[in-house]
Amino acid sequence: MSRSVTKIIKSVMPWLRRWGLLAPREAELLSVGQLKRFANMAAVSALIAIGLDLVIYRALRDVPAISHSALAAFAVLNISGLTVITLCAYLLQIRPERPRHGAEVWVGALFGFTTVVWIQLTGSVSSYFIMAAAMEIVLFRAAWGWKAGFATAATIQVAQLGAFMLEELQVLRPTSLLVAPSFGLSSIPAYRAIAMASIQMCYSVAFIGTHAVVQRLRAQRRELERVRRDLAGLAEGTRQGRLSGTEIDRWFVDELLGRGGMGEVYAAHDERGQQVAIKVLYPHLIDDERALLRFEREQQAAKKLAGRCFPRLFAVATSEDGTPYIVMERLHGEDLGAFFRRRGRLSAQEVRGLARALADALDQLHALGVVHRDLTPANIFLVASTEGSWPDVRVLDLGVCK
Repeated sequence: MSRSVTKIIKSVMPWLRRWGLLAPREAELLSVGQLKRFANMAAVSALIAIGLDLVIYRALRDVPAISHSALAAFAVLNISGLTVITLCAYLLQIRPERPRHGAEVWVGALFGFTTVVWIQLTGSVSSYFIMAAAMEIVLFRAAWGWKAGFATAATIQVAQLGAFMLEELQVLRPTSLLVAPSFGLSSIPAYRAIAMASIQMCYSVAFIGTHAVVQRLRAQRRELERVRRDLAGLAEGTRQGRLSGTEIDRWFVDELLGRGGMGEVYAAHDERGQQVAIKVLYPHLIDDERALLRFEREQQAAKKLAGRCFPRLFAVATSEDGTPYIVMERLHGEDLGAFFRRRGRLSAQEVRGLARALADALDQLHALGVVHRDLTPANIFLVASTEGSWPDVRVLDLGVCK
């Protein structure tokens, strides 16, 4: 018998978790920033509500049609609860890093309680504050986690349903702000029961629906984080090229910086720690006369342009195994394609600055009799410069220049 009960419980628990009636397996912990925002919102809302309650009490206490005892009970219950909320919010604000012992749960429950006080005193099945209660459930569940949302929903439902049942059983005398007796449909027991069932259903739907949306968003966030980790791992793997960790003459080859149509570019350093970039022809092109001619043309153009619109040149040589290479200045910044992807739409001033810098670089090429013939965003490099000025432009990849 006990095994059957245990089996039934285990089969039901996933459904209860899906509906939000049990805590999710993964804890929804609030960060320090979220907790401070929660505390600020709670404190401001509670203080505003206290001020409104005091104004309402002073404005209505001498009105003959208003029950003074009900009004006094309303003021005491609401202001007491809101004062405790303010105190909890203050403690959360000054000690956000320390264990909270469910402070956000108490805040949610007390907010729910003060709302039910309004509902009961303005008509348990006809109060417009029922909408405020549903909104509180949605807000606390979506913004502040399952515990706060569940505490808010449970407090509102239990308090309102409990007061309603005690009134129907005549254990408690129905109390209203209005001295005059109720009239219309709200005085019919069957209608009141149906209305209360509908209200409870609305509260449940508000909580379960919000819980489902939050869980879906959290699942998507976890999947996105997993994809990001996978991409980061792949990106880290692509940094290691076929020559990484080897030596080319006196240069120690580090990570791969990029690949082009004719070769690869690596970061490298020498024994003194000088950082350079080395462009190496692909192995399968070493015996290709046309490719060798293009690489030689690039070497000659690099010698002409070095230090101007092209990176400074340190060496043009052929390694011991017959691989031609170019050693040049290591640039720090980003190519134009990456800049566009990062920045998106540019201002008119930025477009003018970019066009001017690029035109100056092309003027230098053309003045030396060089036509690039492959000017793409990937071959235009923006070197980080002093703050407030446009980055320096360098033109890369002269493999098909003329």
